[in-house]
Amino acid sequence: MSKAATDNVTILTHSYLDGYTQNTSRPFGGGLERYVHALCQVISGMGLRPVVHQLSYFGAFDTVYEGVRVLYGKAVNGYEEPGSISPPLTGAARSESHFFSEASTSASLGILGGTVNIPISLNNPSASGKKLLLSSIGGTIDVSLSLLSNFSGQVNIYSGGTLTAPSTVTASNLYVASAVSSVTEVTSSTSAPTGGTAFMTYPVFPQPFRFTYTGGIAVPEGESLVINVVGSLSLLGLIGTEVNISWWEA
Repeated sequence: MSKAATDNVTILTHSYLDGYTQNTSRPFGGGLERYVHALCQVISGMGLRPVVHQLSYFGAFDTVYEGVRVLYGKAVNGYEEPGSISPPLTGAARSESHFFSEASTSASLGILGGTVNIPISLNNPSASGKKLLLSSIGGTIDVSLSLLSNFSGQVNIYSGGTLTAPSTVTASNLYVASAVSSVTEVTSSTSAPTGGTAFMTYPVFPQPFRFTYTGGIAVPEGESLVINVVGSLSLLGLIGTEVNISWWEA
């Protein structure tokens, strides 16, 4: 064994650099990460070479932070999706990159009934430098109708699509009081979207709903995602639709 290899001191930890949002240029935060950082300084001060192996939500990396090699790979953890002490949303919120938007509408339908749409669009601009990772979709459909009326409701998710007469929707940062703005262009409308490709459809009832993805749907640069909540009545009645969406940017 070479002298360089014997000088290495290996540290195995579940968290050090921010592998939750792919920002491996800084520690994730918290007491454990500060302890690992201080330990590396002590080891270096002894003339030895610290090497940190850690878990990562997004996959392999190999970097150097303040002179210390930090890496994650299958040789460290054989799981395709390694466990962690906290979900990626925690890191996204701490790094001020977790956002939320919502839109709603309502209509009083005539004797022949009708349909009420509330689509919301997330557009990731070209050259934004970010990928949008969907956290969850939620909302509700509220209905006041006679017993003779039939109800149907759906949530449709589209890749692409165009909104008619869109209005801008605020993207709120879920790190309270953060001044960091989303790169995402968020719009809404009261008409069904046109174009696009529907790749998920969920039936819903007149009650709140939520679907959790935890990064399972990604929107790359130059692409958009449209979610439309639609409720229909066969006879007159009052119907309201609301949609909300949360995502982080990495």
